[in-house]
Amino acid sequence: GLDESTRAVKRIKAIFNNFIKISGDHILIEDKIDDALARYVDERETIRDKNILNGNKPSPSPASIERELNTLLAIFRTTIKKHRLKITVERPEIREDIAPSERHTFTAEEQKELVRTVSDTTRAYYKPYKELMLLMMVQSGTHITELIRLQRDKVRLDHEIPHIILDGELKTQQRKRVIPLVFRVERIKELAIMFVDDSEHFFGEENVKRTPDNYSIQLNKICKRVHPNSTSYSCRHSFKHHAQVKGIDTQIVANLGGWSGKDSGLSRQMLSYGSSGLLNTDSLMRLQDAMLQINKHLIDADRI
Repeated sequence: GLDESTRAVKRIKAIFNNFIKISGDHILIEDKIDDALARYVDERETIRDKNILNGNKPSPSPASIERELNTLLAIFRTTIKKHRLKITVERPEIREDIAPSERHTFTAEEQKELVRTVSDTTRAYYKPYKELMLLMMVQSGTHITELIRLQRDKVRLDHEIPHIILDGELKTQQRKRVIPLVFRVERIKELAIMFVDDSEHFFGEENVKRTPDNYSIQLNKICKRVHPNSTSYSCRHSFKHHAQVKGIDTQIVANLGGWSGKDSGLSRQMLSYGSSGLLNTDSLMRLQDAMLQINKHLIDADRI
């Protein structure tokens, strides 16, 4: 059977349960399935329309609905094949009526401004978790969900090359990686102490109870103080952009950012080091050197 504790299986169950909630529980016959799938798509598009009318993010996007639909079709077709049913399931059309939004990429100056903004403890919006998250995100391109799931024993701030190990429940195998931290490490240590508790979570048990969407809303407000079209995800785009501008080897960029590459040998090697505790300083130094180049403008700004 399927391991119901994994993120992928939880996602499949959530999509199917939402489908049943929207369409109702029906006997598996051709007309009912087609009608139910069409109703599901209509309902999801209605939610997007309401979000747009309210000035919110146009979610779920056509691409998201397409992925959900693919999951549902796979469930039905597997069942039909298994039981040799003479049923053909039609794929309903999805409206492609919104242009894909171009996420803003922070310039070097905007990244520096973002750091100043989130680190200003005199401002009413200041919170230690916001500073800690964005200090890590701006220099490493990590996701909010990756940080929420980050375990304390995977954060090696006192190592000769401070780094974090992302090898838990991630979106893809490529996302598993080791990332040296090179910017404001001492400040990150100070902030991290505030979240130490009896749990295994780097951000503490209370903080991980909050949803990624909640974190996203709060961090987006900070980012929009720097540029109105930016979001917290702009940190990830900016990380890749500055890596490319600095001429960093594409495979090392892929290893650091968790993007797919032709050869993930370095990533596998580093994860092996991370899980075994064996010191592989040479590989870690290669990654650290790249991180120092990528974040040079941030590091230099702190020295002024």
